[in-house]
Amino acid sequence: MTTAICSSCIEDAHLREALKGHFEELECTECGEVSDEAVTVDSLTAVIEPVLREHFHQGEQEKHFGENDSEWWEQAGEPLNEVIQEVTGQYFSFEDELIGAVCDLDDAWIPDGDEPIWDTTANYVSRRLRPYEFAANWATAIEDVKRSRRFYSTAARQLFDRLFSGVQHMLAVDNGEKLPVSIEMPVGSELFRARVCSSVETMKTIVSDAAKHVGPPPGELAKAGRMNPEGVVVLYAAYDADTARAELRPAIGNDLAVIKLITTRPLRVLDLERLERVTAPSTLSYFQEDFEEQVTRHAFLRRLHRLISQPVVPGRESDYLITQMMAEYLAYVHEEQFDGIKFSSAQKSGGTNVVLLSRFADDTSSIDDRYGVTYVADNLCFSKTTGVQYMHVPVTYVERDDGGSIVYFEDKTYYDDDME
Repeated sequence: MTTAICSSCIEDAHLREALKGHFEELECTECGEVSDEAVTVDSLTAVIEPVLREHFHQGEQEKHFGENDSEWWEQAGEPLNEVIQEVTGQYFSFEDELIGAVCDLDDAWIPDGDEPIWDTTANYVSRRLRPYEFAANWATAIEDVKRSRRFYSTAARQLFDRLFSGVQHMLAVDNGEKLPVSIEMPVGSELFRARVCSSVETMKTIVSDAAKHVGPPPGELAKAGRMNPEGVVVLYAAYDADTARAELRPAIGNDLAVIKLITTRPLRVLDLERLERVTAPSTLSYFQEDFEEQVTRHAFLRRLHRLISQPVVPGRESDYLITQMMAEYLAYVHEEQFDGIKFSSAQKSGGTNVVLLSRFADDTSSIDDRYGVTYVADNLCFSKTTGVQYMHVPVTYVERDDGGSIVYFEDKTYYDDDME
């Protein structure tokens, strides 16, 4: 009897769709039913093998060390049967026949010295899909808003639509736990803001109305920042007082004022720290048309946090036009509008910042109305910067096979020239 499988026994809906042109009436080896929507092993292989060839290659030989100075070489990756299970999303009872059919499609001619692609004794690793297109589109959008369409960039809008579609449903993986990247800051969440005091007179003014003088500035004094253009008022705050101070980059001898705020309503925030650990959905199929698009999109989103959290360089505020537009997109255009964006501090290791975006153009409204926070009375405190500590840790520079460069800080890539 011809080995076959019916559409009902194929678990991946996208694979079923890809096999439609090969359907014929056969008895299914898996369930024993006769179906006019069944395929032979050869037809199944004809659809699977090109996907395997596109996304996998044999792993490199790696040196391993054991006890008593023993050493051995082992090929990285997984055997072909496990790779096929990963790609199809299931185990087939006729796996050995399927593997044989895959190997039969290998066109390598060994007598001429060709290396076979498929080998039942070899291990395979997935080809890394780099987000070159998204990186290029990000660079194009930057140039568009800097040099051409500052106030209505089609390139930026199209990029954001692609990047953030469904972001509110994405999950990050942290120590095996899945966490949403769209979080809710509950009522009563604490935030901190700081201001440099240039004189005793400034301190006196702040004491008279701390919320007014350490809170967000009036529109005419609002400078361009990471998430706002000049004149547009947003509320930058930190999760702790030391981070709020560090974000000011104070000089030695500066006096600083710090106030505490608390949220007065639940705030929906996009957590870029979590977005850095986002994973592609488990339902993603190698056989869907936008597989590569989805994989590279998630790869770019994981790098987005680094792009956002870089410090604003004085004199180069125009570099942040793209992130300013991104903040407005998430707050006012995205299908699920966000009240704020959470990101790591560039000035204090382990510190966390949040920017809250106003729902009102009128900056005379209370900060409660605009941002959903209020000043905690009698929580004003002053401090003086007496020293600045610089810390240095080793980094590792690596040149990729394609000529590009990566720099690793501990176990985290923090510079990759794909993103230039």
